[in-house]
Amino acid sequence: MAVKQGIKCSNYKQFMGRAFHFWVAVLLVAVTCMVVTSSGCRQYSPDMKVRALASGAHSQDRGRDVRFAVAADPESFRVLSGRIAAPGRSPVDADEIDFESEMVIAAFMGVCPTAGYSISFDKTARSRGNTLEVRIRTSSPAAEGAVAQVITSPYTLAVVERTSFSRIRFLSADGRELKVMEVP
Repeated sequence: MAVKQGIKCSNYKQFMGRAFHFWVAVLLVAVTCMVVTSSGCRQYSPDMKVRALASGAHSQDRGRDVRFAVAADPESFRVLSGRIAAPGRSPVDADEIDFESEMVIAAFMGVCPTAGYSISFDKTARSRGNTLEVRIRTSSPAAEGAVAQVITSPYTLAVVERTSFSRIRFLSADGRELKVMEVP
């Protein structure tokens, strides 16, 4: 007499019940992961506003390339202001910035041979994990354009919200990394 291999009816119901519970658990885990991921655990958040504070064609910074700075408190802002204007002549009053919830970022274009050069931050930045990504845009005069023959050193200042990021990554308009700075 041959013994039939397989699942008996009562065992079959137990088996299907366990399989059902298994797949329900898998589904719950998958849904939970999707909810957690969309709520920020994937270390990415929507755009943050970058508020322009000041910009100009003449700073005290005499570097030969693009440079960046971060001011997270009134004292570091005072030092930063000294790179923009003569002592005591800052284009921005530190009282305009709430250093408890904001910080200042700055970009200096370096020495340029004529007028017509500029540097600015995009109006939005992106937070990725513990890093804030900020894009800058630079412009230069047209090759055939008439410009004043004066040495300039363009700069820009902006305010960003202080959140949990510990680094700022400055990117060119096309996404190339220019500099990564730790937030003081």
